[in-house]
Amino acid sequence: RILDIEGNQLGRLSLELPGSEERIGGHLAVGVTRSVLVNMLADKLEDDVLKLGWELKDIASNADGSVRAKFSVKQADGTFKAEEVSGSVIVGCDGIHSRVRQLMHGPRVLGDTRQSCWLLLKRDI
Repeated sequence: RILDIEGNQLGRLSLELPGSEERIGGHLAVGVTRSVLVNMLADKLEDDVLKLGWELKDIASNADGSVRAKFSVKQADGTFKAEEVSGSVIVGCDGIHSRVRQLMHGPRVLGDTRQSCWLLLKRDI
């Protein structure tokens, strides 16, 4: 659904391919809240993969196509420690003022979509 700022429906936009729901038994695009996405990721990822509460400082591409992220992590004693992590993807669930989006695409003027996040699942159809 496409809504205005007061929540009135202005129209509908389908991200589905014709017949895909029947063929794969579900939707291609699913809207979820941030807490649901975090729980889904925590359930499926190894314990040391999901980073919560880390302040993102920089994102860069590695020569092999992977990504490198630099973080500032608050320690138990109140000091901050620099951390650097490389991986295949970065999932930014950091809201309307996304640091991930800013670092990847530059500053943007955005409106409030009233969505916490979107999880787009690509399935072999």
